[in-house]
Amino acid sequence: MHTRLDTVLVLGLLASLAAADVFQPLRTGSGGRWKREEIPQDSLSVSSSTEEDNLPPEDLPTGPTLGEILGTMTIVITIIYIFGISWKVLKIYRGEYEPQEPVYLKYK
Repeated sequence: MHTRLDTVLVLGLLASLAAADVFQPLRTGSGGRWKREEIPQDSLSVSSSTEEDNLPPEDLPTGPTLGEILGTMTIVITIIYIFGISWKVLKIYRGEYEPQEPVYLKYK
């Protein structure tokens, strides 16, 4: 009974550690939307070239990189994979696993 409980606790700990990084609120500079600043009426006459051309400011905060997105997805998929393999090993250990014939052997 202890091994089953230990396995579930370890898997839960790994899943919560991975989920903590995935579900973190957006950090500053990590891709959140930038808020437009209110411009007072008296400063409308003195505007920069980016405001005249309707271009966004040049110092935009960068969003999440492709590496961050792929890394997070890899961690999540790996944890799901480990959970599935652990479940199958647990079923084999308990004696509930029934081997199945592979699909490619069914249709000869």
